[in-house]
Amino acid sequence: MNKRLAIVMLMCSMLLVPLVHAEGRSIRVIGRSKMTVSTPHIRLGDVATIHSRRPEDNDVIIGLKKLVIDPAPKPGQETTLSATTILQRMQEQGVRLNDIGYRFPRVMTVTRAGRNITEFEISSVIEDSIARSGKDIQLRSVSVPDIMIAPGDVTFVVSPSGSRQAGQMTFRVTAKVPDEEDIRFRVRANVDQWLEVPVAKRGIRLGERIQPDDLMMARFHVRELPTDAARRPDEIIGFASKGTINHGDVFQRRRLEIPPVIRSGDRVVLQFRSRFLEATATGTALEDGGDNEMIRVRNVASKKVILGKVITSGLVRVSE
Repeated sequence: MNKRLAIVMLMCSMLLVPLVHAEGRSIRVIGRSKMTVSTPHIRLGDVATIHSRRPEDNDVIIGLKKLVIDPAPKPGQETTLSATTILQRMQEQGVRLNDIGYRFPRVMTVTRAGRNITEFEISSVIEDSIARSGKDIQLRSVSVPDIMIAPGDVTFVVSPSGSRQAGQMTFRVTAKVPDEEDIRFRVRANVDQWLEVPVAKRGIRLGERIQPDDLMMARFHVRELPTDAARRPDEIIGFASKGTINHGDVFQRRRLEIPPVIRSGDRVVLQFRSRFLEATATGTALEDGGDNEMIRVRNVASKKVILGKVITSGLVRVSE
């Protein structure tokens, strides 16, 4: 029996900083081996029970409980503290260890309380963000990363950051918890989105220049739209069709072109200017040309082929 008691006492001495200076000391600080904290800092009152039988010690006890020992780990994580560290922090903050009784486990484990951000929370704020945007979008689902935050009130700030795939959006999310560092992460959302885009109000022939009256607006799911669909009238009006466009067709950029100012075969005025002379002649365009482009033209009178710059419809400025 004496041998077993000796083993137990030896084990206790290895695990605990013994209660010291207890006799004649009214305040006692008894450490815990495991504890959970909910604030950004570990305080002495979190890791130990502090008590006294004398009512006049209450103010001192309150002060001791508020002493900061170390920063707390991130929500959901844990850290360890040694008895030596705790005693050192107490001394650094003016505690006279000779005036109290204390006992601590040699190693203490501190866990930070936390909770996971839920899909419901993120879905709600994304739906609000979509509603404020005024876009024709319906949220189907979100993929929320496994992120822990501190318990308590949380505010989410959401802003879209775009996506390269139809039917998907990416959002930047900031989680704000009082007295905590902001947590930033990204969320991918699956959405149904519709757009109103211009379509052909009538059949348009090859080479025909498109006018405002040739367009009408129609609603499409984004998955139904070609990747090169023109989405605004100003991307279409004034362009020429490179092929036949049927009534109701979406305008695709690859099927549109800027029409030439002068077409091959057009009769044009050839204009020559120098410091002392200005002359004109009649010519024929031998190729298509846009504003300020150089094209080949033939002088009708001389049959000579020369280069000229397209100035406007029917006018080409030549160097000789």
